[in-house]
Amino acid sequence: MQNGATNMIYTTEAPNDDDLHEALGSIAVRAPVPHGDAVFFGVNSDSSPIRIACERKKVSDMVASVLDGRYLSQAQAASDAGFDQLVLIVEGEIRVAKDGSIRTRPDIQYSRFDRYMTDLSLLGGILVKRSAHVQETAAIVKATWLWFQRPDHQSLNVIYNQPHPHVTLTKPSLVRRIAKELPGIGWGRSAAVDSFFPSVVSLVMATENDWKSIDGIGPKTAKQVVAALSSLRGK
Repeated sequence: MQNGATNMIYTTEAPNDDDLHEALGSIAVRAPVPHGDAVFFGVNSDSSPIRIACERKKVSDMVASVLDGRYLSQAQAASDAGFDQLVLIVEGEIRVAKDGSIRTRPDIQYSRFDRYMTDLSLLGGILVKRSAHVQETAAIVKATWLWFQRPDHQSLNVIYNQPHPHVTLTKPSLVRRIAKELPGIGWGRSAAVDSFFPSVVSLVMATENDWKSIDGIGPKTAKQVVAALSSLRGK
């Protein structure tokens, strides 16, 4: 992507996106897009630059991604690569059988599929869209591109301020992944632990006083954590 054409939509060079590129028309440029199927630049409400990646998935591909976790890995990779906003467009008709399953291969219960979409939207901060066909997908990409070209979106601010996502798509540090498994810590407190300890070694060798110095951790939890770590060290 070249700095002189940041107002364009860049589409992947993959053959299965030929129809999307054609539907987007003159606003689209083919490029070796590393993440997503269409990416572009935009601006935040404070006029700072933002990078957006749109991922297009047919229904059967999305169902498979729910079951094997592939899309979440793709989203994490895009986030790690510096994309600030992710957009997921699920393309195609969803036919639901009498037993509540989606008629596709592989099959899945619609309730599980919909719950996954809700988790991505509310917890992951991913903009999830539904599309009937490639023309609608292109229209969604264009509309999203237009929305991010202007920073002054104030119409809903008088009644609602969107909360920050509850989870992060960036892979957590080893310190945090270890901390969340310790007694009384969990995922919530693991963030404070990650900020306090610079390494796994310092976490493992910390005293009760060290642990009590961390916001949200009291004497009881500190004692339990040190005891658990001591047992792992064979003491």
